[in-house]
Order: sequence, then C-alpha cells, then structure tokens
Amino acid sequence: MKKAVHRVGNIMDVTLVPFGNARFVNGKLECQHGPDECTVNSFEQCAISLYPAFSEHFPYYLCIEQASADCGEGGGHCVLPYTKSCAADASLDYSKIAACVNDHTESLKLQHRFAQLTPANHTYVPWVLIDGELSKSQGDDLAKEVCHAYKGTKPAACRSVEEEATTRANANTTHTCPTDW
Repeated sequence: MKKAVHRVGNIMDVTLVPFGNARFVNGKLECQHGPDECTVNSFEQCAISLYPAFSEHFPYYLCIEQASADCGEGGGHCVLPYTKSCAADASLDYSKIAACVNDHTESLKLQHRFAQLTPANHTYVPWVLIDGELSKSQGDDLAKEVCHAYKGTKPAACRSVEEEATTRANANTTHTCPTDW
C-alpha cells in the first residue's frame, strides 16, 4: 500500500479500517490475536479519529503496521511500545491518542464504528476494496488496480505503473522453443 500511495495517492480516496478479524461476541470484543491486538487497533482507530486527513494518520498507521509485521503474527504486545515513537515519527500528539485509547467509552465506541465498517463476509486481511470490488491481487498490485479503475484523466504515474505491470507479466511468460530446430 505504501508504494501505491506514494505513486498514485493523489487519485486515491482511502479509508483504513483497523479492525481485522476482531468481533463482538455477546457484547464483548474479541481479537484474533488477543487483547493486545485490540489495544493496537484502538491506537490506530484513535489516530484516524483524531487526525481524519489520510495524509496525517497514514504515516502513523504505516509505522504501526510495519512494527506489527516485524513482530510476527499475534505480536500485539511487541507493537504496543512503538505506538509512542510512531506518533512522534508521524508528527502526531501521542498524549491525545493515548487519552483516546484510555477513555474506555470512546475507544469502545470507535471499536464498534470500525466493526461496522468491516465487511461481514471478509475471509482474510487486509481486505482491499477498490470502488467497492475486492482487489484481485489482494492489494499486491494496488497502484495498477487503482489506475485501471480511475475514471478521470490518469496521472503520468499510471502510465509507468501500467508499463511496469506489462514488463513484469512479459518477464513471467515462459517461451518454449520447438525441439526440431
């Protein structure tokens, strides 16, 4: 996603939904990888709520997600220490984000809001939608898919994105030579 945002972010309208495979069971929030994952989701949700402009909250979200990838699956406890440095790196006020997370009424309200934004039928994460349709590449070719879906005058970056995709596709094509040469 980072590459797509860098290349064609000016034609993207992105809504990040940090909820993953969490769910409410009998009114209680359960996250796939335990309560620390729920807390990490709250940090991301609060940042999005407090800093609604994508350009403001995306660097924070990206930093948290990179820390999560470095920690491995279920590493919410490993990610929590990064919430403060990621806020500093993204020039966001950590004290505001932490206050939101620690306000249990507000954080629960946000968990419910992001639960409602999460498609009930999703079977994996990230669940990437482009114009309401599931990404055919699961977001791996997001820039190409965005350029293809874009209805306006395409920026120059789309031309280079599409050329790269064609070059990649051609490089992956195997040619079999006849054996009777």
